[in-house]
Amino acid sequence: MTTGTSTPLWTGPLSGTRKARTLIGDTPERIALRETGDAANWYTLIWLNCLRAPYITDNPAHRSDTVLLAGQDEIVVPATGTTPTGVADSSDLFGTDIALTGGVVTTGENGDLATVSGVSNLVQAVDNRMSSQPGDLVYEPSYGNGVYALLGRSTDPINADLAGVFVGRCISADPRIDSITSITVGVNGGSLDVDGQYMTIGGKSVPVGGVLTGGGN
Repeated sequence: MTTGTSTPLWTGPLSGTRKARTLIGDTPERIALRETGDAANWYTLIWLNCLRAPYITDNPAHRSDTVLLAGQDEIVVPATGTTPTGVADSSDLFGTDIALTGGVVTTGENGDLATVSGVSNLVQAVDNRMSSQPGDLVYEPSYGNGVYALLGRSTDPINADLAGVFVGRCISADPRIDSITSITVGVNGGSLDVDGQYMTIGGKSVPVGGVLTGGGN
């Protein structure tokens, strides 16, 4: 009779587990490297959390019991006796994207595409979502701001409250936002005046405001 040996899921000391925060753009390998010091431990995370491919996603529509939503869901990791590494800087927490100026892609001094990181990237993403109408993105029809349906209506308190609900939902759709601190929307016929503030998952308070006219803010 022959016997074989199996590769253990975890090769370090394992005295239990703890929960760690996921970040926008995370992969199992990236989380394993950040939280355990070795990207090869990604399979351990899959096993501990009963995940199935694609394991983790940035798209709320793909979230399920076996797929985590990056930036919002926590993940169980081995408790190795060391403290969590946490987030090195805001670019890790809020990500990096191509910078837009007036909705147009720009380039840097070296000719490469200009980028935006950290809280500035989150602000840009929120502004883009706020100025878009549902249906603008063919493959993500729910993306956008439903408040534009109120353009042209009267300035009564009911419409103002409803506008606040639409804007609040739009902002909260970004998983990097923890809560809405305040939102006030003035319905002025052909335009909407937005003023408010939200709290990010990293505890930063960010103001939001502007005039929405249906063609952007």
